[in-house]
Amino acid sequence: MRQRYLGNNDKDYIVINGLKWDKNNVIGSHDPSNGIYVVDEKTYFDYNAAINTAKEKNKRCPTVEDWNSLLSLGHTYDTGLGGMWFGHDHSLKSQSERSIFLLGAGYYWPGINGVYQGSFGHYCCGDMSSQTQAYFLYFYNNKASILNTWTITNGFSLRLVKG
Repeated sequence: MRQRYLGNNDKDYIVINGLKWDKNNVIGSHDPSNGIYVVDEKTYFDYNAAINTAKEKNKRCPTVEDWNSLLSLGHTYDTGLGGMWFGHDHSLKSQSERSIFLLGAGYYWPGINGVYQGSFGHYCCGDMSSQTQAYFLYFYNNKASILNTWTITNGFSLRLVKG
């Protein structure tokens, strides 16, 4: 499965800018009534499921500030793996203790009961932008930014942090 970290370090996190980033996306069990969707071995969380899952693991969803801190270090899209490298060594496009890889898994739209997949990524953020929308990390083809239009019932990939 491409979303698994393949490095040789036994830690399950990488410290970047003082924050412990999980090496892998959270993998859950398909539970649509609780906002967790599994399609093609990829797990998508709606906003409430992401927040609850993070709390259960004694971690949290990255904030806008966390994502911006990671973005400030640079990023490189990897067409072979279908995702983006972020961090100090992002241009090496290989495993490092100074960068992380985020798979471009698309997002889950419960309105059509399906996944909109492609080579882009949507990642949960713990900050809401309104009562029905939240911020999220979006990337595609070496472009990455924080957007504020995530309808909180859509499912996105989840990478957790601690610190």
